[in-house]
This record gives sequence, structure tokens and C-alpha cells, in this order.
Amino acid sequence: MACQLLILACVLGFPLARHKVDLGDQLSWIGWDLRFQGYPSAFLPASKLEAMLCSLQQICATPRRVNRKELQTLVGRLVWYTTGAFWLKPWLQVWFHMLGKVRLRFQSLQREQLKDLYHCLDRDCRVSRLPRLCDIQVGWKLLEIGGHAVQNRADILCAPLKRDQAWLKFCEDGSAEICLASEELAVARFDAPVHLVDLPGPCVAAAADAYAEGTRAGVGGWFLPEGAELHPSNIFWSCEVEWAALPAWFTTDLRDLQSAIAALEALAQLILLLCQRSQLSLEAKMGRISLRQQWCSVQHSKAFVHVTAAG
Repeated sequence: MACQLLILACVLGFPLARHKVDLGDQLSWIGWDLRFQGYPSAFLPASKLEAMLCSLQQICATPRRVNRKELQTLVGRLVWYTTGAFWLKPWLQVWFHMLGKVRLRFQSLQREQLKDLYHCLDRDCRVSRLPRLCDIQVGWKLLEIGGHAVQNRADILCAPLKRDQAWLKFCEDGSAEICLASEELAVARFDAPVHLVDLPGPCVAAAADAYAEGTRAGVGGWFLPEGAELHPSNIFWSCEVEWAALPAWFTTDLRDLQSAIAALEALAQLILLLCQRSQLSLEAKMGRISLRQQWCSVQHSKAFVHVTAAG
């Protein structure tokens, strides 16, 4: 029956997605590049990755005015991408907030213009038709008059006037452009922390730190399991690090290990997590850990720890 249906579809000229039955160790399916050599994995196609990066770079380059349609396209791609990188879904909260933003408009109107506008407002204080005496557009919603919130359209007739005019604040839904706040722009640039996922775990007293001097460094810390006595043996750990033992990608742009103290401190925190997992018999999960050191100085250090888990 299946063969007969395929023959009929070919005779009638229906397009068939033959690529979905391709065999091999690398396939493209539902928008992902699937690779089966070694450990099976899924990768973002280069074309889609380039499109999203270009959109993000454009937003960061011209942050004050962002085209709404272009932002909607980017958010759609990010929603699709986070079906695979599910740990980034909380990051989308900021992007959806951007899409829901309205554009504020301010107008200074005189007494006659206020009366004209009154007859153009509906019950929700939204402009339903164009006024004759001002350039206020259909669809704008009146929010405030003279700094006071508007309850109904009758408020416009008793608005407090100063020099025979009043300032009005409108909001424009679905404007062609969206203005980004500094906090939203920081998230787009990955310069602000984004709360991702909280996983329940044991509550223990713990600390970790790092030091560095010249070509020598060290990481160490301690944690106290629940019910254990406060003693160095419960449980203290330390590890020395030599320049020669570090990979070339880590030391290429470093003057000395002190300039990488932020990354070493982040590494100490990760080792602390691994020690607790091994000692407290926590359930292991497959995942990936990546470190990125943005900038660092003796007075102030900053590092990023990105932990992703699967399963």
C-alpha cells in the first residue's frame, strides 16, 4: 500500500521530501545538522547561526531603535534554537518583554486641540479617528495628562493647563520601531547575568578560592557535609597549577597567571562542585562546562561560568 501511494504521488506530481530518507553519518533534519560519528550530536547549521549572530550584532550596533519585524524574526529563531539549547529558555524572557514594549509619544496641546481630541477618543481613551487640529495618529492610547493618569476620556476636558496648554502622554502599540533600555541591551550583549535554572541540591557550608604569582598558581577550598564537625579534614582540598601544565589556548594571551585569576577562581568553584558530587554521592548528569574570562585586573576581576546539562 505504501509503495502504491508513493507511485500515485509521483504520477500526480506531488513533491516528495526524499532527503528525509537519506542515510549517512551526517544528516540535516528539522533544521539541525545531525552527526553520528563518535558521540551522536546535533549542531546549528552555519547559515542559521550566521543569521542569528548578524541580527544580534545589528541590535548591539544600533540599540536605540530596533525594527520590530526584524526583532520578531530573531526571537522566532531563538525560540526554535532553544528547543535544543533548552537551558537558555529563561533568557528568552527578556526578548519577549522587548516585543511587548510600546512606544511612548508626547504631545503638547492647546485648549481647542484638547476639545477636538475629546471627540476622537473611544471609551478606552484610544484614538479612533484622526483629529483635525493636531497630528495624533489613530491607534494611540492616552495614558496621562499633565503627569496624571487618565481614568476616562472626560478627564481631557478638565485637564490642568499651563499657559493655555497641557502635555499628554500616549502609547503606540505595534510601532515599527522598539526602543531598548540599557538593561535589555546588556542582556543582548551577554554583559548582564541572566537567571537560568535552579536545581535542588544539598545545603552545605563551602568556599573556594585561587591565587596566582608569576608562572605558579593554585586553587583550593573546603566544604562541610551536613552533620560533620568543623575540622580541616572535613573536607579541605587544594591543587597547584604550573604554567607548563596549562593548555596553549589558555596561556596564549597571558602575561602571567595573575592576569587569569578570574578564570582560576571560577575553575575553583567548579572543582568544588565536583568534589561535593563525589563525596555526597550526588546524581551525575552528562553536560558541558565552559569558561570565558572577559576582563581581569588586580583590583577587580570578572569571569563567566557556563554550565549546561543534558538529561
